[in-house]
Amino acid sequence: MGGGRYKLKPERYTVIKIPSLELPRRYRLSLEKPREEDVRRIVGGILARNTSAERRQRARDILVGASIENSGDPELTATMGLLEESSGNYVRAIALYEEAIAGNVGYAPAYVRLAELKFKKRKADLWENLTANEALPLLELLLKGRSLGCSGSRLYRAIADVYLSSDLKIKEGHLAVLDEGLEVYAKDYRLALRIAELKYSSTLKGEADILVSRYLKTNIPEWARMSFRSLRDSPEEYNQSVEMIEESKEEEKKVIAKWEQPLNSIFQ
Repeated sequence: MGGGRYKLKPERYTVIKIPSLELPRRYRLSLEKPREEDVRRIVGGILARNTSAERRQRARDILVGASIENSGDPELTATMGLLEESSGNYVRAIALYEEAIAGNVGYAPAYVRLAELKFKKRKADLWENLTANEALPLLELLLKGRSLGCSGSRLYRAIADVYLSSDLKIKEGHLAVLDEGLEVYAKDYRLALRIAELKYSSTLKGEADILVSRYLKTNIPEWARMSFRSLRDSPEEYNQSVEMIEESKEEEKKVIAKWEQPLNSIFQ
């Protein structure tokens, strides 16, 4: 095939001129050099999620260095809270999360983690139900985290746990946010079990029956199946002990498996 064998005939084609487009400012890429404190915060945050004592210490060194140069940064403070939480220093983590939130931090998980830690501390100190005055601030934190983009079934389970462990009266519309979460995370039978219990304890028994029947038809662990049946057959006498024990075992396995993975898996 010679190079001049096939020639385009311009008269057969219409030339369309495409006007130059200028993207709105919010879509333009910024190639500015990242600030050193931002790099340190991000790297420190990644290392903070690892349970290796050596890597946590490395994270501490990085974050402390960044905080000295950029004190008062709420994002950095929230990352320090993550480090303290992963190290088991829960009281210190609570203080750092509170400081970050006081600075109007935009890191959504900080609100959720603070609510979870406060909830666990309150239940450890006093195993009685939370009063409305104790429960409402926790719900506000969780819903704030949700409004900032925090997702995951863990968020919705935390909301349900506050309702289940408090004296708050469930009214029509209160569970809408949990129903929304279950639509997205339909495979989370733990969340479904919590919602069913809340519906049985309110005036939504019919919805609870439908929910239980739906999950009994799915492939769930035997302990969960027993919990759903127990809840359906005698909701007034339902005992969460089996659910809590089995859930703790499974959660522990997940945590161990997660941190046995290479650090690089965080980027996947």
